[in-house]
Amino acid sequence: MKIWLIQMEPELRGKAKNLSKIHSYLDRAVKEKVNLIVFPELGLTGYMCRTDFLDLAEPIPGPSTMEIIKRATKENIYVILGMPERSEGWIYNSAALFGPGGIEGVYRKLYLPNYVSAKGVTYEEKMFFKPGNEIVAFKTKYGTIGIEICYDIWFPEIVRSFAMSGAWLVFNISAGPVGVPEVFRLLSRVRAMENVCYFGLVNQVGLQGGVRFGGGSCLAGYLSEMKAEASMGETSKEEVLECDVSREEVERHRFRLPVLRNVRPDIAEEYCKISKKR
Repeated sequence: MKIWLIQMEPELRGKAKNLSKIHSYLDRAVKEKVNLIVFPELGLTGYMCRTDFLDLAEPIPGPSTMEIIKRATKENIYVILGMPERSEGWIYNSAALFGPGGIEGVYRKLYLPNYVSAKGVTYEEKMFFKPGNEIVAFKTKYGTIGIEICYDIWFPEIVRSFAMSGAWLVFNISAGPVGVPEVFRLLSRVRAMENVCYFGLVNQVGLQGGVRFGGGSCLAGYLSEMKAEASMGETSKEEVLECDVSREEVERHRFRLPVLRNVRPDIAEEYCKISKKR
């Protein structure tokens, strides 16, 4: 299976230009016989939109996604796109999965950061978005995959739930400023190894509202090795990571390393009890 991870520099609030860029990558991906193409968190709008998310958010399907859905169906390709989603009066930070069947699923970010980082970056997502409440993996013709968004990476129960649902390939689409990708790359390797899966990190680059996004997109293999890495830090740039992945290899290794078979639901229940007491 051939996948493309698009380390994209979106124009802040520039949906039309971003959509044009997304379709340009789709043109190339179709010619190169790519099976799945992944764009970063809020790739449709950029991250630092603040109150403008109210006007930028769209339903799924909506004006910006209808043509992507048609192309995914016609070209038999899967597309993961980060965007602000409007649904029943709420706005979510969402990842839409489009494919041969049209809308294959929507993941809504579960954990919304709301704090000031050590580097002085202010995260305010709880001011603008409603958190999702479902850990859902998606069935595709290539097997089950999982999608989470940025800050979700800190909470290992999400990827473990994906893996227990059969996911062999997981993505974290992100909008991480400079300094964040170094940590996220490490966590990507950990999530891949502890769940015996491939784990792809897809981050933004570029300057938005005085914040520079740090790239560092990568694909970690099920042995925690880095299969592919993009530029990272102050000099990171927009680029494509092309990766080949094999579900059969993951399944064989899961048979040899019984981590998932050894999971104890009773221990998970104990964790939930402790969490509720905090």
